[in-house]
Amino acid sequence: MTHQGAQVDESGLVGHDPAVQVTSVSGTDAAHLVLTDVDLSACRFTGTVHLDQLRLEGHCTFASTPAGLHRRGLLPMRWTPRRALDEEHHWRTAGGAIGWAPAPTDADAVRPAALASVYRQLRKSLEDGKNEPDAADF
Repeated sequence: MTHQGAQVDESGLVGHDPAVQVTSVSGTDAAHLVLTDVDLSACRFTGTVHLDQLRLEGHCTFASTPAGLHRRGLLPMRWTPRRALDEEHHWRTAGGAIGWAPAPTDADAVRPAALASVYRQLRKSLEDGKNEPDAADF
């Protein structure tokens, strides 16, 4: 591809997923925000105002719980397959759980009460958008 006569190297785009990824909506007002067909698997939601009014349309992907059997002490444990927030991954990893994504070094610690509030608001957002099957994961 050329741009004003110059050759542009596009080799870095080969093999990459063209999906859009949102990494944070923290600190924003989501009252009139609509996200369509985006990857939210690494998105931070804590600190978002009016999160219950966020509209998710199309195929929005979230992180999931770890698959397979894990041991906690002597007991085998399996996580129920469901959508999970990136902040839950960070919180569980900080608590010593195995199989969850660790937090980046610049991430703030999230308390369980704040995490529960985010889940409730996202569930309400999906229910208001008539997306009850996906809302059930939250």
